[in-house]
Amino acid sequence: MSADTDKLHASFERIMSVYSTLTAGFTDGERDKLFAANAARIYRLASARHEHEPFDGRFSPP
Repeated sequence: MSADTDKLHASFERIMSVYSTLTAGFTDGERDKLFAANAARIYRLASARHEHEPFDGRFSPP
């Protein structure tokens, strides 16, 4: 392995681009379940479960 290929990090933009590519065939509901609803469940964000906007496939840094 070269020094450039054995790293376990990437820019936020690169990671979000990969997520967008991997979920390109998902419906809005499927993306919502994968990202927002799953995060709400894992982090116990009960108030966020029905108040968040559906995932639109676009990512932007916070």
